[in-house]
Amino acid sequence: TVGDQVIFEHEFDKRLLKQVLDYAGERPYSIGTTLGGQDYYVHPSKVEEYDLERFGESSRNFADPWKLMEKKVHTLAYIGTEAEARSLEQHFPEISVHMFGQHRGADVVERAVSKAIGLRRLCEYYGAKMQETVAFGDSMNDYDILKAAGVGIAMGNAMEELKAAADYVTDDVDRDGIWKACLHLHLIE
Repeated sequence: TVGDQVIFEHEFDKRLLKQVLDYAGERPYSIGTTLGGQDYYVHPSKVEEYDLERFGESSRNFADPWKLMEKKVHTLAYIGTEAEARSLEQHFPEISVHMFGQHRGADVVERAVSKAIGLRRLCEYYGAKMQETVAFGDSMNDYDILKAAGVGIAMGNAMEELKAAADYVTDDVDRDGIWKACLHLHLIE
């Protein structure tokens, strides 16, 4: 969006969404998303386990994941092992599964869309060139945008694969990494 104007939006294909939910439901895979304060996940107990392990609490508001068939879904989240995520990706070549930094979950998107495509649309809107852009990232869902941007910056807390793909690695996000990278690039004083 630019202000209130939507310049690009992609909704998850409903046929594919149903297939992914069916596939996860037949396995111990937890997949879903959060929309409007509701958490729509197949196998919600896996999400609660993850939250308790990572944050020490879980305050999710779980709802029927099949209600997603009636909603606008842009992306899904997967909670589980990397091996299971790869199995999901192999079974559905139409999707990309980008692991989170802890390798315990992932963003699930259709291959037809990425943050890099969003950046291109912003450049078209503003009449800017891709080589004039700077992108920051800390998770594998940022890989495409870091490679497409003029300068791709990985946060210090990013996965090693993302750091290797970046033009520059800054400090952790919670240690003023963005500010430090902007200083390094002379974007601010």
